[in-house]
Amino acid sequence: MNYKYHLIIKDMKKLLLTSLLLALFFAGFCQPKKSKLYGTWILESSVFTTEDSVYREGESYKKEMKIVSPGHFIFIINKTSDNSFIMASGGRAIIDGDNYTEIIDYSSRPDALNQTYRFKAKVVGDKWYHTGLIGNWKLEEVWRRKK
Repeated sequence: MNYKYHLIIKDMKKLLLTSLLLALFFAGFCQPKKSKLYGTWILESSVFTTEDSVYREGESYKKEMKIVSPGHFIFIINKTSDNSFIMASGGRAIIDGDNYTEIIDYSSRPDALNQTYRFKAKVVGDKWYHTGLIGNWKLEEVWRRKK
């Protein structure tokens, strides 16, 4: 091999290695920060408030589990009395400070697809409190971290 080409290849390898190391270094700064919302959650209670009514649901009516990971969420709901399936949905999760947003990309209920729900979220110990709107209904939920 010609000495000139050998030096060019050697310089290209150095440039490639340096570029790779820089990319890995800066990728560390772009990783999503660990959120207190990441994990598996069990619904303890939910309160739906309309203009003229308040509906309370707890573990006696339905069992709901939600899993939140960087960029994604999924939940499943079963009826407590007979463990029958009610629904499941999932999609993108966006966490920005105390703002938690779910964008439903797949669901067992077609009317839920492409819906976006925004919540104010707060984690205290092993409890997750969130409040937001589902249509015109105000929703307040309390979740417990599954250990």
